[in-house]
Amino acid sequence: MRKKWISTLLAAVMTACAVTTTAFAKESTVPPSVISEAYVVMDAETGQVLIEKNMNRREYPASITKILTVALALENSDLDDRVTVSQDAVYAIEPNSSHIALQPDEVVRMRDLLYATMLPSANDAANVAAEYVGGSMEKFAEMMNKKAAELGCENTHFVNANGLPDDDHYTTAYDMALITKYAIGVTGFLDIFGYQDVYQISPTNKQEQARRFGTEHMMLVESKYYYEGTLGGKLGWTEEAKHTIVTLARRNDMTLICVAMKSPQRYDKFNDSIALFDYCFDNFEPVAIPGDQLKTFSVSHYRSGGSAENVSISGEESYRFLVHKSVGKDAVEISYNVPEYYSDENIDPSVSFSVDSGSMYGEIGSFPMAFQTVAIEELPAEQNQEDVPKKTFADQFLGVMKIAGYGALGLLGLILLAFLVMLVIRFCNKYRRWHRRRARNRRIAQLDDPDLIVHRPQRRGSAPPPGRRR
Repeated sequence: MRKKWISTLLAAVMTACAVTTTAFAKESTVPPSVISEAYVVMDAETGQVLIEKNMNRREYPASITKILTVALALENSDLDDRVTVSQDAVYAIEPNSSHIALQPDEVVRMRDLLYATMLPSANDAANVAAEYVGGSMEKFAEMMNKKAAELGCENTHFVNANGLPDDDHYTTAYDMALITKYAIGVTGFLDIFGYQDVYQISPTNKQEQARRFGTEHMMLVESKYYYEGTLGGKLGWTEEAKHTIVTLARRNDMTLICVAMKSPQRYDKFNDSIALFDYCFDNFEPVAIPGDQLKTFSVSHYRSGGSAENVSISGEESYRFLVHKSVGKDAVEISYNVPEYYSDENIDPSVSFSVDSGSMYGEIGSFPMAFQTVAIEELPAEQNQEDVPKKTFADQFLGVMKIAGYGALGLLGLILLAFLVMLVIRFCNKYRRWHRRRARNRRIAQLDDPDLIVHRPQRRGSAPPPGRRR
């Protein structure tokens, strides 16, 4: 009986420990250790970075490049467009790379090309779509780089639409998250990005049999690595890039983008993505700071034509972002990007939020502030002068001191210039006197030494030189 009681007690203790361990694991304050060399988890709504490692280090992307390819093609073509396959597009890929065996002069729909580009990662389909949209594969790459620059990607450069290796084809985990954030907002992209069924391309003029394929992203479909809440994803691999992965998932009213790059083994990228998602979904929560809790500002805006206006700056209705549960809203630091005045430039006040914590990325983000402008000459005459923003005594004193300082510097410059002029004049006078003394000494020396006397022709009737006979 006693042994049975002890066994029951030990079982209860072990169960409690297991529950405690599980709860502790979920509420971690340290990001998980992963194998991928670079990663980032980003809020898909705001672009806020939650956690990262080497997110700005340049890496080869491999086929996750195709996220931008599909998004640009959707924006610049119609899914029902019928596209003729060119020989250049087909034979520009490496022989052993992914493809769906497109043939020159084959006619396929743009819809089929984009699903083939995303799901089985067909490089020939990506080339055909790029050539159709851009006019050539090279011009499409230019479109890709232009769009990346517009999105704020500072460490990205593409040379092709498929992601095959090239020294000048690179990006970063952070830039890929920005590109994905843009892409999921393109109409029709999520339908392709998150497709879970088997897709079929009907027979064409060059292919008698239907082509069937599906996604290779194992977090999206029923598998060992299935992750509940996954909305879409793209995989990549080359020997140079190793394994790369982009995944979009939604849980707990949060939609997150996870990018992992340079993962050495095939399944490591799934394990890393799941661990990163779990950490963020379990430990972050949305918070909102009402705009009326922010400071208000009143500054002047001076225009080049001589007119001016008052700018009233305040917070917008609310600012939403994510924070780690261990940090809390009270630990959020607020800073403002509001100048003393605007001078003939765009009015773009903003507020930045940040935290100092090892459990999350410190820079939450910068958000615009609301503002209203009122021309000074349009202010009501009866408005009380106390309502008009005035500079404080300290501001006025500093302004006077600045003007006095500029005046003192100007006066000092004039004194220095006058001193230099006096030195130059004095030097010239001394040189002139020295030159005269030297000339006089030479003439005296000629009179004392007959051999140095210079004989000049005598005029008729003139006296002979002294000391000589005629």
